[in-house]
Amino acid sequence: MKKSMWVVIVLALIVWFVGNVSIAQEKKDGEKPIDPRIEEKIHLLIKQLGDEDQKIRTTATDGLIKIGRPAITYLKKIKKGEDAEVDWRVELILGTLSIYERTEFSKDLLEWYPLIYKDLASEDAQEKFKVFQKVIEVDQSWEPLHKVTNKDIAGIIGELLLDGGKGLTYIQRGAISLVCSGRGLTFDDGTAVRWRNKIKEAAPYIKKLLKDEDSHVRHRTVSALADLGAKDAIDDIKELLSNEDHVRKYAVVALGKLGVKEMIPDIRKVLKEENDEGGQDAVRPSAIFTLIDLNAKEAIPDLKDLLKDRDKEIRSLALIALDRLDGVEKAIPEIVEFIEGENDAFYRGTAIVMLGKAGAKEAIPMIKELLKDKDASVRGGASLALGLLGVDDVIPAIVKLLRDKSSLVRGRSAFSLGLLDAKDAIPTIKTLLKDSDTNVRGQAGIALVELGAKDDVPKKVIDDIKPILRWGTYEKYATSALKELGVSEEEIEKEKAKKH
Repeated sequence: MKKSMWVVIVLALIVWFVGNVSIAQEKKDGEKPIDPRIEEKIHLLIKQLGDEDQKIRTTATDGLIKIGRPAITYLKKIKKGEDAEVDWRVELILGTLSIYERTEFSKDLLEWYPLIYKDLASEDAQEKFKVFQKVIEVDQSWEPLHKVTNKDIAGIIGELLLDGGKGLTYIQRGAISLVCSGRGLTFDDGTAVRWRNKIKEAAPYIKKLLKDEDSHVRHRTVSALADLGAKDAIDDIKELLSNEDHVRKYAVVALGKLGVKEMIPDIRKVLKEENDEGGQDAVRPSAIFTLIDLNAKEAIPDLKDLLKDRDKEIRSLALIALDRLDGVEKAIPEIVEFIEGENDAFYRGTAIVMLGKAGAKEAIPMIKELLKDKDASVRGGASLALGLLGVDDVIPAIVKLLRDKSSLVRGRSAFSLGLLDAKDAIPTIKTLLKDSDTNVRGQAGIALVELGAKDDVPKKVIDDIKPILRWGTYEKYATSALKELGVSEEEIEKEKAKKH
């Protein structure tokens, strides 16, 4: 009796131990015991996969997809090779359920498009791209037609690019990157893909396209990643500096946008490339803009050298970069030489104003001579520069320029006389308040306020002064004039904001 009792106890312990191991294993795997009713349904639906009625097969397929993870174990036990269509459907279901594991779509999307997981499981890349197009449909104002989130779209992109985008055309792969950066593309057949928001959640997926075989896809992708602020793509972007030129230029710009200062030495090397022949694939212009973005003051010596470059675009960009990097004071001799040798009047005028802003008094003799230059941009630049430099012995010469045939020269000369405190010129400046050019009227108004004659400025001229708030050199003078004329700070700030 005692022996029998011990046997019972031992058996009970074994059952208890096995049961708890089983439960522990279930907890470890995160699986819940399957409901017998669901198990029965799974068996029924699996059987129906081989039904003669195509509709029943399709309904069974959708039913197993809907059941989800609990069906996986049973599907994997199905013997292959007995029914080709059953084999195909099992693969489709398992493929669909693997997407469930990778991607979670929003409730709104699933209510509108319940079969999206199944459609994305298609082996046909073009069919999957149609899912992408369908989900991001927008109206003519780029307003979404469906309740989808950026995360939803990113999930779809992740599926499209799971294998790097095989089966998609290079145009479609590039279009995906464009959409991610809040842009779009219209295809030859008239269909389009576009989205009004940047899809930052997609950055990890499109990063794969930096290694795409097509250079156009690579350059669109590097631009998109820069727009998305994808700093984790920096190392991959760096590798593109050895790509084709039209990819390199976008990589250079991207590194600037992403603030990669450690690449400044490499970007400076680009400035010295002699095989950069200009045109739309030129890399050096992009390198200059990037150095500005990175506030690369260490590149000022390189930019000074570029003022003598054979390429006019490079010379002009180098001039702009010196100004933006506060390098004009360190480059006065080179800028003077640029003014004397450059044949583009606009950039000569720009350079002259830069000298005025930089306080380049050593350049005054040359600038005085340029008041008589044949080009209006140069005359206007000289007049403004001399005002900024406080050269009052040229007041008579500048007064004469108030009658110049060029509105640019008239306006700048009036403004300059205000800076020079040329009160004797007030009567002549007042005549410019009726000038046909709004910019001339605005600058004349500012000058009169500077000269203490604000009562001579009609209220309607206030509207001519307001746009001048957005001219860098003039901003503080326009601000002061408007305040003197009774314009509120709030209104002034609102006007300034328009430049953004």
